[in-house]
Amino acid sequence: KENPIFLLIYTQNLLLLKIFIYQQHKTLNNMMKKQYSHLVLFLSLCTLTACNDSKNEDSIDPDPLPPSITYHVEGYAELGAFDHNSTLTVFPLDKSLAHIEEQAYGGKVETDYGLFSASGNMKFQESLYFEVQVTGNFFNGTKGRRSEHKTTLRAINHVINHADEERSINRYIKLPVTNVNIFTQLTAARICTLLKKAAGYNEMSHTITDIYRNASEQALKEVLTAFSISDIYVSMLSIDPTRASFSQYNAPASMMAAVSNILLTSVDEELLDTFFTEWDKDFAPDGCIDNEDIKESIRDGQQNLKYTNVYKQLDSFYKAYDFKSDFPEFWKFVDRNGDGILDKQDKPDDFEITEEELIRRIIEYKKYKENEIKIFNFIMDLESKMKKSYLNKDNSEI
Repeated sequence: KENPIFLLIYTQNLLLLKIFIYQQHKTLNNMMKKQYSHLVLFLSLCTLTACNDSKNEDSIDPDPLPPSITYHVEGYAELGAFDHNSTLTVFPLDKSLAHIEEQAYGGKVETDYGLFSASGNMKFQESLYFEVQVTGNFFNGTKGRRSEHKTTLRAINHVINHADEERSINRYIKLPVTNVNIFTQLTAARICTLLKKAAGYNEMSHTITDIYRNASEQALKEVLTAFSISDIYVSMLSIDPTRASFSQYNAPASMMAAVSNILLTSVDEELLDTFFTEWDKDFAPDGCIDNEDIKESIRDGQQNLKYTNVYKQLDSFYKAYDFKSDFPEFWKFVDRNGDGILDKQDKPDDFEITEEELIRRIIEYKKYKENEIKIFNFIMDLESKMKKSYLNKDNSEI
């Protein structure tokens, strides 16, 4: 017979064993599930990371533009010379050649003879053109003093070495010299019109250099025509308005002095900004002046300019700042008698040439003729060599 006590103990132990086995089985399942979950999570993360890396590799620009570069610009601000209290602003331009205000940076004219130098962060995102604006008082040679009213001049220019900028290591780029003067002011709006008509004017490449040069040269020649400065000699010149300055003793400086002082003779200082606005409206579309008030201002300035007095005032002003050369003479670019022709008849009544000045001019003329003869002889010699080379080539072929 079976012992009841034994059976009870046996049954209890069997039950405990089953419970233990069940718990062990359950624990094992939970561990396997957790391990499996961890494995699935790990593989998912690996897959997601790989996908993200792949997307990032696809979206990376191999040669991106730096987010921001420090640009440096320098030049002279001259109507007459702007003083050291004058302010300047540099604007990058968008595709429509309008200011990108939030990307502009400012500076000040550093000297009383108009020299400025300024640096700031800027981005060229839509075009490679920029504008420099200067506002302040200037030396008015027709009055022999600083202007009593501030005026604003501007200049349009372009970035030349864009390929270098994209790969700039130190992110400091020197922009081309950009003088701000009467030439840059009177041509700015017209240059923008001409640029927009040119195919590829807003491309982010070096090809815009030729487009800009053609536009600026055409605009300046149209300005000079409006002031009757349009003879054969002028038509042969290649003048960049942003490179012209009174600090240079050359023809562009003389022409610029003529145009500046014609307008300063006929337009009151407080009305200069208004005059420039009206000029842009009339001149920008076709490069011609139809506004009778503007025509009258030009004629009045040409006929009433007191050349000798103005010249002496300007020459003394720059000599006071240790400029070694004389101020460039400009009477020969003022159509004083209004016949549309620049000639000896336009010489001012009070114009005098000292004996010392006459000797200097004779020496300069002799040097000019000597150089002209050298160039002529060089061309003839080159032409002779080319002919000989051509004949030798024909003989060898025979």
